[in-house]
Formats: sequence, structure tokens, C-alpha cells
Amino acid sequence: METGQETPPVGTVGEIYQDESTSPIRVPVSVEGPVQVHQLPSRSAGMRNWTGITEATRVGNQDPRRRRAVLLVYSATPTDFVIIGTDQNEATSGYGFRLAPGIPLEISHQEALYAKANAAGVILSVLNEQWAD
Repeated sequence: METGQETPPVGTVGEIYQDESTSPIRVPVSVEGPVQVHQLPSRSAGMRNWTGITEATRVGNQDPRRRRAVLLVYSATPTDFVIIGTDQNEATSGYGFRLAPGIPLEISHQEALYAKANAAGVILSVLNEQWAD
């Protein structure tokens, strides 16, 4: 019989899951219709500027935990560019993506990233974000 009173909480989530030896239980579900989900925030990010990359250079490793990478080219000359590819050949041959200065490129795949600039004074900034657990 319901009395209309709320049961007090058992504890915080941290207190409930304090025993690290137990693993989560998988529960099969069947979803019907749209479901609202929330994207987890990034756990961490690494940032680096690359200069003088006139030879194809790996600027990002293959990374299954990569949420996204953002690449941005800086140059005093608007006609400069950087070729972005997923292997050395794409960056060297020019078949990769041609990225002009001042235009951010967001990449959400997990493959390696290679880059080659057309001039030594070009700067490529790379931000690499990792998924949260």
C-alpha cells in the first residue's frame, strides 16, 4: 500500500559503485521511437603547433579514443596551404585535403593524420580531444 511518502536515497552514485571489483551488467534493450541521449564531454585534449613541415609528417596517431581533432593553418601569405591525409602518400602526392589558412577543419575519424605544408613558414595547429569514459 502506497503512503505517498518518498523513500530517502540509498547513497550517492560514488558510494553505490565504490566496489571496483564488480563490472557492469549488460542488459538487452529494445528501443521503440526516438530516444534523447547526451553526448559525454571530452576527457582530455592535447594541443600542438607544427612549423616547417615541408615533408609529409604524422601530426596525429591512429587513435580509437579520439573524439575529434581540429586543425587550423596560420600563415602570413593567404595562398599558403597544408595538405592533410590519412597516410604519408596522400600528404606527399597532394591527393589529400587542401587546408587554407584561417579555416578550421574538424575531423571525427580515428585514423592517423599526416600533413605537408607548401612553405616552411606555415604553422599547423592541432587540437586532439579524447572521449570520456
